[in-house]
Amino acid sequence: MRYLIIIVYLLLAVTNAWADDCLKNRAAFDIGSGTTKMVVANVDTCRQKMIQILEEEELPVEYKEDLGISQGKFSTNIQNKGLEALRQLKSMAKKYDPEQFVGVATSAFRTSSNGKMFTKKIEKELGIRTQIISQRTEAILGFLAAYPQTGLEKKKCFIWDIGGGSMQMVIAGDNNTFDVYEGKLASVSMKNMIITAIQGKSYEDVKSPNPMGKARATKATNLAKYYAEIHVPNEIKKRAGGLTVLGIGGVHYYSVRKQSVTEGKTYTIADVKRALAIGQAQSDNEIGGKYAATDVSNLALVAGFMDTLKIEKIRTLKANMAHGILIY
Repeated sequence: MRYLIIIVYLLLAVTNAWADDCLKNRAAFDIGSGTTKMVVANVDTCRQKMIQILEEEELPVEYKEDLGISQGKFSTNIQNKGLEALRQLKSMAKKYDPEQFVGVATSAFRTSSNGKMFTKKIEKELGIRTQIISQRTEAILGFLAAYPQTGLEKKKCFIWDIGGGSMQMVIAGDNNTFDVYEGKLASVSMKNMIITAIQGKSYEDVKSPNPMGKARATKATNLAKYYAEIHVPNEIKKRAGGLTVLGIGGVHYYSVRKQSVTEGKTYTIADVKRALAIGQAQSDNEIGGKYAATDVSNLALVAGFMDTLKIEKIRTLKANMAHGILIY
């Protein structure tokens, strides 16, 4: 009996040691086109599972806007602003003693002629290993970050991610394959398209389309509908109505949801159109917040796509690529 107790004790000690080796604190950064996000979490690296989120924060950095006025490359000013935002976020993360700091950069960095050089500067000055990822990788990381939160089967999830410079829609297929829509119309590009194509102004001179007015808001929604009809693949359009549509990224979770519903995390097409009817008459000061310039155009963008894809409601999730890279 004594030997049995010793064996059990040793087995438990080994198991606990293995478990401790698997649990790591990690910090990840999602360097988007308009917002830089940071997530610190305790992760089970053996089972690729997030145990506990320890800290989340984000700061606005207008990389996409900067590209529009600086001939396709990041200005010194936006690089300094980006470094300062990352420095602040890393400082918040350091109190949890993460084993590593990693980041992914997306649309604006893919477009910028000096994006790769800037990621090297981030790593050299801040010690954050940063990689520019393809839009398809961005889409799949968003899917992998979101669907575990739902309790649904992979194949029943339609993940829709809208950022500042790109839009992704993802549906899981057989054998770990994915159908992906890689879109170019997103939050900042939609705002700029309204300013140029509908209002006849230059987005280099005019930073906001607000107040839009009823006629122009209708034109903006129709523009988004037409764009979705032309660009979203038929397979994705066909399947969208039969799946649970999950909206991730700041446009869905913060901008559209907060304008459309007062409680809960699900909004309908009727909610979005009602919010647009209110927002189309408001100025940036009346809208308020850091992202007032894009809030109402976000409503027009989402309403247009929902109409074309026949999506009745969207359940929003607080998920971004930082959650995905923490695990994968």
